[in-house]
Amino acid sequence: MTEPGRGVPRPRPSGGLATALVLVPVLALVLVLALVMVACAGLEPTLSPSGIEQKLDQGQGALARGRPSEARTLYGEALSAAQKNNAPAMEIDARIGIAESERELGDLGAALAQLEAARPLGQDPGARPAQPAMIEIALGG
Repeated sequence: MTEPGRGVPRPRPSGGLATALVLVPVLALVLVLALVMVACAGLEPTLSPSGIEQKLDQGQGALARGRPSEARTLYGEALSAAQKNNAPAMEIDARIGIAESERELGDLGAALAQLEAARPLGQDPGARPAQPAMIEIALGG
C-alpha cells in the first residue's frame, strides 16, 4: 500500500499488531457506550406539567371507578414529578388526591399526613388561591 503523494510503499502491520489496531478503537467505543448506559440506567424520565395533569386526571378517574389503590399510585407519580418540577399547585393537588385515596383505603393517618404536608405549600406563591381552603376543608376545618 502506498501513501498518497508518495511512491514509497508503507509496511502493513501484521499478526497480533494488526488485530490490536482494529480491536482497540472498537473496544474503546463499546466501553464508552457501556458507561453511558450505566450512567443513564438510574435516570427516570420526568413528566412535563401536562403529563402531571394527566396523571392527576387518571388518579381522579381511578378514584371515581372505586380503585383507590390505583389512584394512590397515579397520584404518587404525579407528586414525584410535581416535586421535581417545583410545581407547588400540582403537588398540592397530588397530595390531596393521595389523601383521598388513603381515606378510601382506610388509612386515616396516612391521609392526614398528606394533608399536613400540603398545608405549608398552600402559602407558596405558586399555589392557586383556592388551594389553602381546599386543604383546610379536607382536614375537616
